[in-house]
Amino acid sequence: MAPRVSEDYKNRKRLELLRAAKQVFMKKGYTRTTMQDIMDEAGVSRGALYAYFDNIEHVYRELLRHEDEQELHFFDPDDTSTAWQQLTSWIQKQKKEIEAIERSLLLANSEFFYPSTANRKMKAAAI
Repeated sequence: MAPRVSEDYKNRKRLELLRAAKQVFMKKGYTRTTMQDIMDEAGVSRGALYAYFDNIEHVYRELLRHEDEQELHFFDPDDTSTAWQQLTSWIQKQKKEIEAIERSLLLANSEFFYPSTANRKMKAAAI
């Protein structure tokens, strides 16, 4: 019988896998990333990764959902600063992300949201 794991453990493991996936997607883009790449980056078995995600698209969608949630939390009410200060802080964060564009999901996002025929063929060949 498999040991029971807490929801907290499952959530932490899922976030760990998403962080590893993000690193791979930033390096390789969406179309060249495989589940094996994510397993290697995270240092987990195939079963461990597939316990959380069905396929590469599922991983990417969950990563995008997580990234969006992080952006939304940036605007949570904050008693220590005004709305203007929060907005200014968010703009500064965006500026830093633009300056570090090579360490972003830009390539992966472009491949995911605007797939070309060549990208689909390349993805199919990698499977």
